[in-house]
Amino acid sequence: VGFFMHGPRFLQRTSASSHPTAPRHARTLMNAVYLLGAYFSSDTGLQNLQGELLAYTLQDLSAALIDLTPPAIIDILQAEVLLTYYFFSNNRTVEGVYHMDAASAIVLASRLHQIRSARYSAIAGGTPSRYQLIPTADPVEEGQRLNAFWTTFILDRNWSMALGRTPVLTDEERKGTEIDSPWPRSIETYENVCSIYSI
Repeated sequence: VGFFMHGPRFLQRTSASSHPTAPRHARTLMNAVYLLGAYFSSDTGLQNLQGELLAYTLQDLSAALIDLTPPAIIDILQAEVLLTYYFFSNNRTVEGVYHMDAASAIVLASRLHQIRSARYSAIAGGTPSRYQLIPTADPVEEGQRLNAFWTTFILDRNWSMALGRTPVLTDEERKGTEIDSPWPRSIETYENVCSIYSI
């Protein structure tokens, strides 16, 4: 379902902060995860929570987008991807396309399509954008960003083809959307690199 985050870190972070007091972006992501959990659950009681969880997710998402900060970008992108899969799985195509396009726009605005790119270095000097990510702390965090890009790219390409529309994430220099990020790897690969650096 497009979950690209590092599982152990995600679980550690979510268990460390209580849900009601978590920042909006974290609540948005958690509600999106709960929503998909309810959708895939065989428990009727949990399935019946989908409407409520969707309302919470969309409400928190709207608020988080208004006050978006760099630490929130990856959480919001993950929530948008999860919502896209949820809507497409429920044959709610218009809403699915809306959230897919939002995810693609976040990828472009935060330059996840040009991680480690010389092009990015050349043009990154101007006014900082609210979508400008802070430097990664370690290889796992960079790997999470790479996987975020490629997950969104695959989502955009596959569904755009299925729906007969032009993808948002095109590899076109004239549009400034040229893709210059390393290929994705399994999260274990990034963990191994991280453990080598810590020795």
